[in-house]
Amino acid sequence: MELKKDELLKKVDEEFQWPLVTVGSVGAAGLVATTLFVCYSKLR
Repeated sequence: MELKKDELLKKVDEEFQWPLVTVGSVGAAGLVATTLFVCYSKLR
């Protein structure tokens, strides 16, 4: 029973890993873009 549960959890982890990584990447990119934009605006 435990093995089944572990396999299920592992599958769920693999399924949900990509959306989380994507969201994290988009969030980081947005943060960098915002920071650059603010710095650029202040320099002008």
